[in-house]
Amino acid sequence: MADEAKFIVDEKEIEKELFRIQNENKKANILICGQTGTGKSSAINYVFDDNIADVSAGKPCTRDTKLYSSEQINIFDSKGYEVGSESQQHYSKILFDDFLSKRTGNNDDSVHLVWYAISGAGKRITDLDKELVEKIQKSGFRVCVILTKIDELDEEQFQAMTKTLKSNFNNIKYFTLSTKDKEIPELKAYTQWDELIAWSCEQIPDIRKTRFIGALKDGAKEKYKQGKIAIRIAVTGAVATAASPIPWSDAPILTTVQAGMVASIALLYGIKIESSAITGFLSTAAVSNLGKSLAGNLIKLIPGAGSVIGAVINGGVAGSITFGIGAALNELLYKNALQKAEGKSPVFDLITILNGADFLNQALAMSKKYKEESQEKEKDKNNK
Repeated sequence: MADEAKFIVDEKEIEKELFRIQNENKKANILICGQTGTGKSSAINYVFDDNIADVSAGKPCTRDTKLYSSEQINIFDSKGYEVGSESQQHYSKILFDDFLSKRTGNNDDSVHLVWYAISGAGKRITDLDKELVEKIQKSGFRVCVILTKIDELDEEQFQAMTKTLKSNFNNIKYFTLSTKDKEIPELKAYTQWDELIAWSCEQIPDIRKTRFIGALKDGAKEKYKQGKIAIRIAVTGAVATAASPIPWSDAPILTTVQAGMVASIALLYGIKIESSAITGFLSTAAVSNLGKSLAGNLIKLIPGAGSVIGAVINGGVAGSITFGIGAALNELLYKNALQKAEGKSPVFDLITILNGADFLNQALAMSKKYKEESQEKEKDKNNK
């Protein structure tokens, strides 16, 4: 038992970090507008989790706009206009004077992204569509055009519509969509859901990106990609924290940096972060055992370090442990996200995952691999 390291968890500091992560990651506000009959609610439910446009019923926020809200995102659904109707003449005033003019900028009430919907079933783009999209863009909003219901177009009609989109919206992105692409496999070659999500992720302000991605029903690639970014940031922080080596016996295995990384990754996959639950988990024997396992394996890679008790955490070891925890969690949640997209019901309970053997084994393997690769890079650098 002499070599057994004792790891201390600073619960108050971890709670503060989790609170910071929750509050610094803001919700994005998305407006979907345009013609009526475009299947806006279907598009919303196709992209975002929990059938948001069904379960939240929608709260009126103006005479002609409903708000669908979840913990991750706010979606404003404009009533739209009917082509050739009297409402077409008044739609611009309703959209701008009653709504968009009051939601400029980049605060919590602003509109951060606009999806302008045109129905492929209508087989036409009106002058008002072109006028409105250009006005939205010139007003400073990030906007794209979504051409929905392309399953109602034949090949010739589809090509004609996309050609018209390209000529009318020269400097504005457009995406061709159908919510039936899972039922009709041939549509996959024509639908651009992944491209719409990727573009939207690029446009969303950074402080709102994590929750936006967490709200996505699928989007496994974006979740995984942003998870890797969160890991890289945390590893840099952990390395900096251990720039001056500290004794193993005095070091908490999951520092505030690492706890923040876990919370950030969890948010990306739409997992609700309960401060009390995570703090409770970090205080359990599971965390201590994880720390001892990681420490015992990593110390063997440090020449002359001896036992865990006599060793110190330097930047390389801190980075290795942080990388192992983050990469293992990101990999497991990514696999679960892929299974969910296939209609399966994988586990998305954070405590269950962190207590699982798969997580521990992957964390150990990835920590060791990261340490070995870091040492090889250092050798190559010194040999130059």
